[in-house]
Amino acid sequence: MLLHVFLADDDIRRVQIETLPETVDELKTVLKRKLILEDIPQGRTLDSLVEERKTFEDEIKKKKPDLKRIDSLMRSTFALRRQEIVENEPLVSDVKSKWPALFSQRQIAAEFMRLVSADLHKSLLDGLDRYVPRLLELYRAQGSRVTQLQHLLESLGVQNSNQNKRAAALLGLPHFMKEDPSNFIKFCQASDSKEGVVTGVDVGVLIVREDGEEAVLPNNVLDVSVILEGHIVLN
Repeated sequence: MLLHVFLADDDIRRVQIETLPETVDELKTVLKRKLILEDIPQGRTLDSLVEERKTFEDEIKKKKPDLKRIDSLMRSTFALRRQEIVENEPLVSDVKSKWPALFSQRQIAAEFMRLVSADLHKSLLDGLDRYVPRLLELYRAQGSRVTQLQHLLESLGVQNSNQNKRAAALLGLPHFMKEDPSNFIKFCQASDSKEGVVTGVDVGVLIVREDGEEAVLPNNVLDVSVILEGHIVLN
């Protein structure tokens, strides 16, 4: 039986199956397996990809790992990684333990390119820059009624760089939507314990500032970390 699977408007796959499963869930499982197997590099099997992952583990443990070799191994083991994540839905901590290189800016960008054939950094900033002017206009319209927005706009008046405009647009959004940002946007100073700040945060970001820095738009950001499942997974 030949099925046409619509993954996107411009990505339609033909999948051959022997019999039609009895339930939708069973059909999804069969299609996932078929689509993953299609992505295995020619001349390799899932078993050989497992062996390559072991090679990857050895390389990443080195004091100075070969980044080009890691790029190659991450590219060749993509099908295995996708199968594990799609089928098993592991915790982020388990994924990081098994694929530590994935939690770096370099490999996140590469994985995004493999998944959607787009430049993550460029598409993110291009999309953000389209909305920043309008968001700041909306904040100014509400600034007199929302103290936090007013403080953001006052800080932006002093530090009116493009980077700060982006930061103000993102930091102001939860206040504009009348939501509490402290649940997912965390601040701490360099001397603070990060563990105490991120505990209990399922999804969020942590902005680390220099000691004594209290500005709404921090002048001296030392680090921005991504928080998932109560742990910092990316600095």
